Amino acid sequence: MKSSSSSATSPSEGIDAHLFDLASLVGREIVLYSEQYPGKPLSTRVIMVNNSSMAIDRGKSSGLIDELINNQKIVLQFEYRGELVSVNAILNRSANGQCTLSIADKIIPLTRRRFDRFPMELSTRLAVFNIKTFDPHKIGKLRWLETRTINISCGGLLLEMSSQIRRKTYFLLNIELKDIYFPKFIIAEVRHGLQSDEGGYRIGMEFVVNEKKARHFSQFIIQSLPESFFEYTISQRSGIKKSLSAGMPKNR
Repeated sequence: MKSSSSSATSPSEGIDAHLFDLASLVGREIVLYSEQYPGKPLSTRVIMVNNSSMAIDRGKSSGLIDELINNQKIVLQFEYRGELVSVNAILNRSANGQCTLSIADKIIPLTRRRFDRFPMELSTRLAVFNIKTFDPHKIGKLRWLETRTINISCGGLLLEMSSQIRRKTYFLLNIELKDIYFPKFIIAEVRHGLQSDEGGYRIGMEFVVNEKKARHFSQFIIQSLPESFFEYTISQRSGIKKSLSAGMPKNR
């Protein structure tokens, strides 16, 4: 945001859109949610910004952007200076088919969560955990990737990836967090992923706690996995929150 201002409202109401430098999104990837394809994220690229009007690439998302009907409501999500934000918009199509979004007056931060985030670069190993094709006999053959976190909280983390990852994808994580107790393995769900200013992707994940595992997995999968994968509890999460808060500056 350009600056803090008395004209900005509370987070629940949103922040004045004119405080954002939307021109900085040109060339960047954004995500749309439309009335036409409810619940389906559509990725596209910003071509041009003119005040509260944003022209987007109509050829993205396997052509679905170009099939969007004129004058429908759109929910737009993008990362702005490390924060995931959302804004309502109206899709306008010109006679030649160009897609333009008319941005609403208020932009809503989405990453002001229950849990404070702390800037920490931690070595992290992760493996995709596909619940649809899961085979409990092949846990030892998971393909592990290595990356580093951007920030972490007791409830999840943000890390850098070279490619986009779909929401609701599950990963098995091994995080090297020293001086603070943390389970050797933990399962996390991808909640959002957007292109960063550096060209990679920032992937936000939420940890699955033991008490809520049944919301994510069938009883068959839960019984097939090692108990250590669900070691992380709400009580442990509260303890880690206190440990992080005691020694590190918050990432606002």
